Amino acid sequence: MDVFSSLFGVDRSEIAPTCILLPFARKNILGWLGVSALARGKLYRTARGKGFTVVQTGTGAPFLGDAVLYLAEAGAINFILFSACGLMETARGLSLGSLVCPRLCYPRESFSRMIGDDAEGWAAVSPDPELFRLLLSSPGARQVTAASVGSLKIVEEKPETLRGQGIEVVDLECAALFSAARKTRNRAGALLYVTDIPGVHPHYRFWSTAERDALFHRIRIAAEWLKTLIAEKLSA
Repeated sequence: MDVFSSLFGVDRSEIAPTCILLPFARKNILGWLGVSALARGKLYRTARGKGFTVVQTGTGAPFLGDAVLYLAEAGAINFILFSACGLMETARGLSLGSLVCPRLCYPRESFSRMIGDDAEGWAAVSPDPELFRLLLSSPGARQVTAASVGSLKIVEEKPETLRGQGIEVVDLECAALFSAARKTRNRAGALLYVTDIPGVHPHYRFWSTAERDALFHRIRIAAEWLKTLIAEKLSA
């Protein structure tokens, strides 16, 4: 049995140098990226786009972190996380629907602690500088300090703890991405869109039609821009 094809649903020869990682993959986002269907593996779903591979990793740091480790062994070089995040407060012009690029991400989940040693376990991790620069050129994108967390409920109950540490956005996977890429000596960056504000507009709140349409419009612009960026700058 080939472990890679079992996990990802495709042969490792299908993996492009650049991978877009989606913790969850809505059909509309796949369509905006030019992908119609995903091959199903035991853990991951995979499809080849124009000059890149899309991988639906599942939600959470362990799934995405392990995906990077496996994909690096298959020859992937560039990893881009395209996903949602929560905004800790509406400051610096950031709000629902804003596009952000983490310049630092603090690991507040378990994967990064496990892959590093005790001294590195909670230290901030960073994207590849050049990939960060490219992603930050996305229209309207802002650089932020992020934290990947292990509990959305605790974030909502104690937001001041993270705010006091200078954390501007939270997600579940970004630190695992940066940690895994550092381990494999590959390039990683994240382009995130704000879908909630803990304690104000929580992640479980239903969106109005107008809010949803506005958010999807911004995600579509970002997805189509990302597809063009890869074709022009990162395609083999």
